[in-house]
Amino acid sequence: SNVQPTTGTISGTVTGVGSAPIPGACITLESSAVALWPDIAVTNAQGAYTITGVTPNQSDPYEVALDASCGGGPNANYLPYTSPDFNVVAGQTSTVNAALTLGGSITGRVFLGGVATGGVCVVANAVNDARYAKATSAGDGTYVLGGMTPDTYTVQFEVCNNSPQPDIQPVYYGAHADGSPTSINLAVGQQIALGDQAVQLGGEVDLKLTDGLGQPLTDVFPIFFVPDASWAGISYGFQSNAPDANGYWHTYGLLPKSYDIEYFYCDPTTCRQGPIGYYPGQGIGGTPTPVTPVAGGAAISLTDAVSIPANSTSLSLVTFSPSAPTAGQTVTFKATITDPQTGTVPTGEVDFLSDAGPLGTANLDSHGVATLTLNTLAAGVYNVYSSYIGDGDSGASSSSTVTVTVGAAVAGGGGGGASGGGSAPMTAIVPAGGSASSDPAGTTPSASNPLVVGVTSPTGGTVTIDKTPPNTSVAHYTVLGLGATITAPPATSAEPLTLTFQVFDKQLPAGAGPADLTVFRDGVAVGTCTGPGATPDPCVASATTTGGVTTIVIRSSHASKWDVEAASVGRVSGTDRIATAVAVSQNSFPAGNAGAVVLARGDDYPDALVGGPLAAAKNAPLLLTEGSTLPAATATELKRVLPAGGTVYVLGGTSAVPATVASQLSSLGYSVVRYSGTDRYATAVAVAKALGTPTTVLLATGTNFPDALAAGPAAAHVHGAILLTNGSTVPTETATYLASAHTTYAIGGPAAAAVPSATAILGSDRYATAAAVATKFFPSSTVVGVATGAGFPDALAGGAQLALMGAPLLLSSQASVPTSTSNYLNADHTVLTNVYVYGGTAVLGTSIVGQLTAAFGS
Repeated sequence: SNVQPTTGTISGTVTGVGSAPIPGACITLESSAVALWPDIAVTNAQGAYTITGVTPNQSDPYEVALDASCGGGPNANYLPYTSPDFNVVAGQTSTVNAALTLGGSITGRVFLGGVATGGVCVVANAVNDARYAKATSAGDGTYVLGGMTPDTYTVQFEVCNNSPQPDIQPVYYGAHADGSPTSINLAVGQQIALGDQAVQLGGEVDLKLTDGLGQPLTDVFPIFFVPDASWAGISYGFQSNAPDANGYWHTYGLLPKSYDIEYFYCDPTTCRQGPIGYYPGQGIGGTPTPVTPVAGGAAISLTDAVSIPANSTSLSLVTFSPSAPTAGQTVTFKATITDPQTGTVPTGEVDFLSDAGPLGTANLDSHGVATLTLNTLAAGVYNVYSSYIGDGDSGASSSSTVTVTVGAAVAGGGGGGASGGGSAPMTAIVPAGGSASSDPAGTTPSASNPLVVGVTSPTGGTVTIDKTPPNTSVAHYTVLGLGATITAPPATSAEPLTLTFQVFDKQLPAGAGPADLTVFRDGVAVGTCTGPGATPDPCVASATTTGGVTTIVIRSSHASKWDVEAASVGRVSGTDRIATAVAVSQNSFPAGNAGAVVLARGDDYPDALVGGPLAAAKNAPLLLTEGSTLPAATATELKRVLPAGGTVYVLGGTSAVPATVASQLSSLGYSVVRYSGTDRYATAVAVAKALGTPTTVLLATGTNFPDALAAGPAAAHVHGAILLTNGSTVPTETATYLASAHTTYAIGGPAAAAVPSATAILGSDRYATAAAVATKFFPSSTVVGVATGAGFPDALAGGAQLALMGAPLLLSSQASVPTSTSNYLNADHTVLTNVYVYGGTAVLGTSIVGQLTAAFGS
């Protein structure tokens, strides 16, 4: 016959120690282009095998892989084997023999409820590298981890995919009290029989994630983890690969411990690198609220609305100093990342690049600034830009290009003096009435040189100006860090020095404008001139903005160290309490997209006092209503900030917010959820339970409002609840809830008297109590809110906004800022960048903003 063969054959023998044949070894044939052929042959009693009908594959060689124990036979101690690549030729036999090396194995049994059980995954992980072995317990509970390289291992028992026991709680073999494993040392040829391992059913959480319209989200993934730093065990065992038909993610095998749940977002092409929020309803900048499953108990069913934040950032133009570097000189590059959509400070790395190639990478600091320092640049022209790949909160971004000209090295060094920030000091001799500048004549501030300083002296002498590198941390808000140390001839307040500070406005932080610039001398804010010369001494003679540059003129009897800083003190207000709440909502959610809305009575305070933590948990503003119908301004803002189908949480019974208001909300297309009780104390308990029954409680009297106002943002910050006392007594509903609380704070004197066992936080008056709360829970905050201590409506809405931002609420009188409030601002000014003043001038006078600004530098 002339028929030519089209397939080939593979054969060989498998031997072990002393060349003894190994029967029962499973043979697998594989290549990159041909599907894996599992267990295509098994060795016979002589250790021989044959594979026929193999298609030739000259361009993609085959490999023979084998498992001596076939997953648990008598040869489990032998290591797995994979042959070198080889080709199969039609009509020929390829011989592939294998001499196996001895390793070790681990065996044991698994029991559930005292009964041997199958379907449990057993995984041994090597301590010293990434090696692992895996097996599944058989019906009689036995397992064999074979073919293991001698090493130190930990062994864990967990849920298998498609397991008949999906709720098995993961556990390490020989787990210690903190859940950490016992190490197992495996030697060559050793088979270790572990003691019987008991496993138990874990908890289950079924979580449905929805958008603002209540529709299930399939592109947001929940991740469970135990945040307890002392816990070294396994957090959870198995999670469904996708939500079920009803939109629920099923997570099994959970420990009876407190879990945080992070949310990660993947669009059709990429996944964000970090979380976009946390359960329940905690978005960017939020903090998770723990969920505690019950081991072996009924599944916990949860629903959460998730807001997917805008994934965009703004990367500033790269700045550098000095402005005219020479080869080999140290050059500092800076790039600032902001996220105008979320207001958060992005994290991660920024790449500095040029047309000559990468310059280097730097991490963002807590202010969103990346700093790269180089002393390796050769002479030449570099077009430099920066690139940011984004984190879970913020998207990728690239800056514009800035040109850096590096000159030839100058013999003897030196710096030339009068250029950009951070250059060598400028020194000049001036006549009486003469002037000197930190930069050459005609220089105006720019992105790479954001500050130009000038000095005019009434007497002749030497003037020195040593500028501060941009973004240097100083003793104030640490936002700009533009400054200079100046020496000049003696002067008087009658015939003072005239100092000019020109600032490049685009260097200002997000949310700040030229009006927010403040100049400090020796750490003290400089006020406005009120008389001739330097009256007071020093003082600001003028501040003008032209062409993107702000020029501040100072009169001073002496020079010294000067800093130019920017922090925003802004008033958020409306024509009345309803309109102020709307203004706060618009400030919090400029693009709408709130997760919900919390609605409370605006003409009485008891039910609304506990709304701040709920607003933070639901990513919601707090709006106000009065009477039997929804105010028009509130209805308009509702429709702007929350799409139809969203949820409005109403605080209090129908005597506080009538049923007619709820009906109006329903007619607008909203789902209405009312939290109420028989009185203000029971309503507070109802809201606490709606938060997931947190175990941290902040107590405040319900017979007055100031203490509870200050407690709202603090309770949200620690994921706690506010409960109310009846002055110095404890209502029954409050006492019942407190019986299961773990941590209790008493805010103010009446609450401290009501519950002496609570940690008391109080001051000499309502203003001092609010400052004490801020000091305890917000020792260093970038944002602070101030509202009147004489009324409640503005602080209700403002407190909800501060709860969202993780910032404290301070109180002020109508005409002046109390000493306790000023003291907190002064103690906190190293990071403070924004102060929100809630309410119009009728409740907080026109002088309040100026007093608050001055408090930063006092």
